[in-house]
Amino acid sequence: MKQTLIFVILIFSFSLLFASQPDWYRKLSQKDFEIIGYGSSKDLEEARSMAKKEIANSIQAQIISENIFETSEINSVVSEKANLYLAAKTDVVLSDLKTIKEEQKKKVWYVALCYDNLPIEKKFAQKVSLSKHKSENQNKYFIKSPLIQSINEELNCILDIKLKRKNKIWYLAYGNVMLPLCPDEFEKLFISYESENISIIPSKSSVLTEGDVFSFSIESKKNGYLSIINVYEDGECFIITSNQPVMTNQLISIPDKSSDNELIAGLFTEKQPTYDLYVALFDNKEINLSRLQTAGSKIEKEEWHYKFNEVLEMMNEYEFCTVLIRTRPKM
Repeated sequence: MKQTLIFVILIFSFSLLFASQPDWYRKLSQKDFEIIGYGSSKDLEEARSMAKKEIANSIQAQIISENIFETSEINSVVSEKANLYLAAKTDVVLSDLKTIKEEQKKKVWYVALCYDNLPIEKKFAQKVSLSKHKSENQNKYFIKSPLIQSINEELNCILDIKLKRKNKIWYLAYGNVMLPLCPDEFEKLFISYESENISIIPSKSSVLTEGDVFSFSIESKKNGYLSIINVYEDGECFIITSNQPVMTNQLISIPDKSSDNELIAGLFTEKQPTYDLYVALFDNKEINLSRLQTAGSKIEKEEWHYKFNEVLEMMNEYEFCTVLIRTRPKM
């Protein structure tokens, strides 16, 4: 009898609670790209915080469910990268919310907040185009990459978009707009590009298998100095060869066939496909590469290796060509 009475009281309490809620609470319609969070409390700020937390949790669950980071079978390094991105994404989300409804009923505040969870191309263009812009000069490599081309199409103009590194995360930036890039989005910055005066051709196809030994054939139509930089899938950069003299129409091999050095296709994460961008820089004078480390020396993961933004600036200053190489695990 006592248990029955308690059960009846609980049902009555819940019915009173839901009866006191506004008609719209947890019933608002939303578009496919919208996420709505709800919160209720006697304190308005606490209700807002609850709505923010609900949106943040939804974003994080969505990112993980999309397997962007292969979270179920990754090592601690990639796990750290995933956590850092989730934190950066959450910071952006929580600073970019709009209030749909706020209502006080029987001394309780009810709040609904909304976040536009658009693809980064649309989100970046939307935030940047809040004010009118005239077309600007854009990085010579950026303008060829799929991600930046999509943003240019959304903007219907060309802007001097930058790649920035902050708190171990890569961001696309323009003015005071900064959006973090997840690995899938970062990959869209990598593309093969052929130059008029220099060419770089891999000895095998652009799709390799772990353990494959490969090289590059380089040809220049001008006298000058050639450097090759390897950009990893996470934006780390290492020198393959620096300021090697080349003659007009001379075909050279990197590494040199007579040397003991060789390039071996490896994986960034065990058993996971990877990709690398090889950048050939050319100028009639030697290029200062002192801020980059040479490949093959003792390499430890240090933040100062993440120099893809600086390599982009070099590509804007010097003649360049690129090759995107993908490596798959052994079967």
